Amino acid sequence: MDKRIARRTVLALTAAAIGLVPAACQNAAPTGPSALNSAPTASFDKGGAQDHFNAKFEFTDVDLGDGTTGTIRAASKSSNQGQDTECSYFTTAEVYLGQFQSMDFSSQDAATVLAFCQSHFGERS
Repeated sequence: MDKRIARRTVLALTAAAIGLVPAACQNAAPTGPSALNSAPTASFDKGGAQDHFNAKFEFTDVDLGDGTTGTIRAASKSSNQGQDTECSYFTTAEVYLGQFQSMDFSSQDAATVLAFCQSHFGERS
């Protein structure tokens, strides 16, 4: 197993075990339109003014940004090296439509990340 994947798995399990990820979010199934299924993999404050985090989200049955309904999978992180958010877009049939990535934005808030991804749907590659 790749050391980075193993480390992320340990961080996610540790975060869940010490209560950083509410149990209800760990395996939550989205319901209804615009349902949000989000669970940060870990959230740590390194003692500085900025929180360091690595959050992953899945938004199902949402407007992708142009009136099309589909799924957005997003990852947003902030660390000593900076911030990064990546949005991947899929149809309801799981057909990949592209992605958008920005190193100028990060958030742990699901609604904020969803709005960010929707606003950049037209800029995907």
